Amino acid sequence: GNESSAVLHWALMLLATQLWRKATCAERKEYLVDNRQLKAKTTGLSYFFSRRFDDVDPGKTALWGQVVLGRKSRGKWVKVGHCCYLPTELDGIQVLRDDFGPEDLAQQPSSPRALGYRYDHCLPSLPIAVEAIGSEGEVFNASDLAKDLKKALKTSVEKRQELDDAIDQCEQALAEKRHVMTLSIEDTQLELAAAQERATLEAGLLNSSSRALLGDRNVSQEYAKTTAARDAARHRARWLREELQSVEASRGPGPSTAASKVVEQGPLRALQKEVQRFRKELDRLESKEQQRRLDPREEDEIDEARREAQQTAEELTARSLRLKQSEAALERQRAEVRAKAEEASLKKLEASTQKAECQRIQGEIIELQGEERTTLGRAQQLEREAASLAKAYERYKETCFVYGAAILRSSGPTSKLGNQDLERRPVRRGVDALIETLASRFGWPEVAFLRLDRRGSGRLGAQELRMGLLIGAAVDFPAITGLTAEALFSAIDWRSAGFITAADLAACRPDIWREFGAAALEVDEKVRALPWLALGGPRKAFQDATAHQNSSLKWSDFEMVLCERLRGLPKQEVQELFAKIAEKDLSDALVVSPASWEKITKEPAFRSGLSSDAPSLAH
Repeated sequence: GNESSAVLHWALMLLATQLWRKATCAERKEYLVDNRQLKAKTTGLSYFFSRRFDDVDPGKTALWGQVVLGRKSRGKWVKVGHCCYLPTELDGIQVLRDDFGPEDLAQQPSSPRALGYRYDHCLPSLPIAVEAIGSEGEVFNASDLAKDLKKALKTSVEKRQELDDAIDQCEQALAEKRHVMTLSIEDTQLELAAAQERATLEAGLLNSSSRALLGDRNVSQEYAKTTAARDAARHRARWLREELQSVEASRGPGPSTAASKVVEQGPLRALQKEVQRFRKELDRLESKEQQRRLDPREEDEIDEARREAQQTAEELTARSLRLKQSEAALERQRAEVRAKAEEASLKKLEASTQKAECQRIQGEIIELQGEERTTLGRAQQLEREAASLAKAYERYKETCFVYGAAILRSSGPTSKLGNQDLERRPVRRGVDALIETLASRFGWPEVAFLRLDRRGSGRLGAQELRMGLLIGAAVDFPAITGLTAEALFSAIDWRSAGFITAADLAACRPDIWREFGAAALEVDEKVRALPWLALGGPRKAFQDATAHQNSSLKWSDFEMVLCERLRGLPKQEVQELFAKIAEKDLSDALVVSPASWEKITKEPAFRSGLSSDAPSLAH
């Protein structure tokens, strides 16, 4: 139920308070609110919601000479409790001290000393006090802690949303950077492929030129192999020579000759022999080449090879031109790809913006739907309240009609309201005799109940019924009914509610009320009982409806006043009343004159001498 939910809520608040105190107890210390140096003419030092002097809390004050419990915060501030701050200095003068002793407390003006921070001197009291019991006597208000917890939760949610937005922005920036780097890598790969193809073409051109100059492919290959072997041998000889010099430098002058002999007999000697062999082979090849050049039959072959080389060079030039053209086309394609990539990035950015806008609109739609549900619930509640008020208005209106008719009929030539002679005793006994007597005297159950309810509470008990019958209505019920007040009360209280109302009295023997009660209400009696004060009085209502002081009231205006503005009578009864009092004007139209309006709305005057049996409605 609601009580268990409230207990659970306060238990959770108490647990949160204890956890917060355990987490921060080790960091807090006592501070003295000192006014000896500042010498301010105030009662104490104001608390602040944050570390700003313009964010003051007007409802909280730390009294001069009071000791508060808090922990050091950033800057010259001390956090007291979980939601308040106090400055350590004002205008360069220290007002909070943690190095105080008993003599400092004795020099302070008399004020209640707080060993810990207490909320009861700066916050309003709550209906339920929740205290976190600690060794230092601290008391924490769970309601304020709940507010701070909600505030912290809201702040964390906002920070989480900001962090998510920052992460989304970073991811978007990384995606764009990755896309740009991918395009750069593709461009670099394309340029590398073009360079490799260019290098292959140039290598082919050089090889063709060398074959044209040498003439014989086998000879050129042997010459290249020999040249490579010679270069390798020279490199190896140079390396061995450097190695030999390093060995001689490390071993000194004595054993160098022996080492050189060992080297000359080892790898160096073999290398020298190999070099000599390569030189002989190279000389042989050069001599063979010279002989070929001197042979006139090979001149034609050389010229043909040159022509082939020239043709191949032209082909290579054409191929190089085509390659440049393909590179230009590739550059154009690359530019188109970049433009498309930028366009796609812009479209992606626009899509993300539209997505954020859609999310915002969706959030607004959800909020509007929540407001619509709240408004719908409120509208339903208001409809129920309006229906209840309409029923209550109808009930009170009928009561007013009855009271007004009773006043009108009691102010006439006779005060008799019922249909039977008041002097004749009823032949019935019990409750029927009581109802017959009340109906004969007062006419309506509402008027009879008004006489019985001497206190005006709207409810009657057994004892109140007894006093009402004897004193208020002047009915000797024991002689008439032969029953006690308790028996009559039980008979009338058919709902067993423990009290009776005017509705219970009307529901008791309705046939006797109709037989011996007052005659039916007339329309003019109802009109006089309407709440005319709500419209400023009958005359003011007539003037507002006609817009002129001495003009007549037409049917539409007459209907508007009685049916719409006062909601007093149904349309049929209003039509009967209008036909009864309306007169023809100069244009043969039926209207209600001011005199007729005054006559039907005039309040009744009480007769000066009412008998004791007439119903008095003054109380």
